[in-house]
Amino acid sequence: MTRCDRSRTRWFLAAATLLVGGGACTDTALLPAPPSAVRSDVASPGNGGGGGGGGGQRRLTIVAVNLSTSSLVIGGANVGYTVTVENKGSTVSGVTLQGAIVQGAVNHPAGEFAANCPPNTTGVVPKGSCQMTSTTSASNANGVGTLVPGPANFVLTMSLSAGGTSTVVDQTSVPVTLSAGTLGITNLVLSTTSLAIGGANVPYDITIFNPGSPLSEVWFQGEIIQNGNVAGAGGSDVVCPPASADAVLPTGSCTMSFSVRASNQSSSPAPLVPGAATF
Repeated sequence: MTRCDRSRTRWFLAAATLLVGGGACTDTALLPAPPSAVRSDVASPGNGGGGGGGGGQRRLTIVAVNLSTSSLVIGGANVGYTVTVENKGSTVSGVTLQGAIVQGAVNHPAGEFAANCPPNTTGVVPKGSCQMTSTTSASNANGVGTLVPGPANFVLTMSLSAGGTSTVVDQTSVPVTLSAGTLGITNLVLSTTSLAIGGANVPYDITIFNPGSPLSEVWFQGEIIQNGNVAGAGGSDVVCPPASADAVLPTGSCTMSFSVRASNQSSSPAPLVPGAATF
């Protein structure tokens, strides 16, 4: 359902917060919940077999994780942290670390990166101690279940990739407290940031977060803004998959796809021209 009017009599989410040229990144692999994590000893290369039985001491471990704050806003900004790992054996390559926010059975990925221990190349952890920095966030955009305000855990898993197989070698968790975000658009990603005036529609994904009860009569309107000129760029009632009613915004995050078109049919007070603009 396309909307181009400027009425503000209903819940309205203005999709005019992304500067053309911006981007976004998403997490991929889902972290296993802490109780089911599989640990594997990482033997130093070249040490040879030392006899069967006892399993041996783990060589590669997470020593400490320190977040800049233990309070995370659901759908909010990234939070920085440091992680210290220790390698008691020889140099190991193919090391990655994956964060997740875990709250009971709810599990959402929260940042993945290859080990970074300069002057070694990424993914390589030399013998000794190495401290790295990264960021994490609490989001319902990906994962299993819906995060809600209250106690949770930031879980960091360290894995080793070899021969096409990824094996968990260590895992640790830090208690955090989640709080509700604010009603609004939390992510907006265009398939391309080059739009032809009067040309074809450009697809985009929009994520809307609702910290409270479900809302009805919710819609969004896109606009192209350029040097004070404003051109309507299409809008729609929210339709949150997989089965939400038309114009109903449920509790939590909703991601849906739509498209934008740069057109002078509804521009004011002057037409759009080639050059920089904001969607």
